[in-house]
Order: sequence, then structure tokens, then C-alpha cells
Amino acid sequence: MARAYALRALAQRFPAAAEGGLGGDDHALLNGLARADADTLASQVDDLARTLAPVLVSLGGGNPSAQGRPAATAWQPAAEDAFRAGRRVEMLLSTLLGVTADTSASANVPADLLTALAEWRADLEQCRQQLK
Repeated sequence: MARAYALRALAQRFPAAAEGGLGGDDHALLNGLARADADTLASQVDDLARTLAPVLVSLGGGNPSAQGRPAATAWQPAAEDAFRAGRRVEMLLSTLLGVTADTSASANVPADLLTALAEWRADLEQCRQQLK
């Protein structure tokens, strides 16, 4: 989640309106920092999903169904969506492991976690697309 927090902090510090006022070098630097965070986080989320998927399926999780969201028009809103998706994964994972007792979690936490991971991946991909 450290990368998710870092990416979100950049998005909050440099909203689209502020980013438009940056000079060429500063804009390139911001884009590079955000892209590095998004790329690293996407790789980590892919690793997490690859590791957890067999376990979650064996616990009753089915095929993940990421809900379609409107395409992001800038990387900042996509970074915020990715942050929220990451927090959901974090909460569901801690519920599954028994670290927290989330009373709002459904009876099928493995399926919910697979879906949340798919949504996180999709949100990060949108962010990365906007940073190209």
C-alpha cells in the first residue's frame, strides 16, 4: 500500500489543473514519478493476485468480475480509484486472515477479494494509460 499512498499523494498534490501549469521538465518529472509508482504497484498487485488466486478459488471464490468504470480522463482520478480499490483489497484480506472482523463483509470474502483485486488491476491500468 505504500506505493498506492505515494501515487495518491502525487495526484492530490498535483491535480490536473496544477499539472497543466508545470513547465516541460517539471511535467516530465511528475509524469515519471507517477508512472514509476503506478508501474511498480501494478507489478506488485499482479504478483499478489497470482499468489492469492489459487487459494481464493479453493476457498469458494469464483471468477472475478471487475465492474466496468468510465474511462479516466486524467491519471489523478484513476490514481484515486486505484487507491480506493487497494484499501478494499487490504480490508478484505485482513478480514479473510482474521485480523479484523469486518461486519460489512459478505459471506463470500474469497469471491469479493478476487473481484477487488481485478478492480484494482483495472484501475491501475487506467492510470498507467493516462501516464503514457
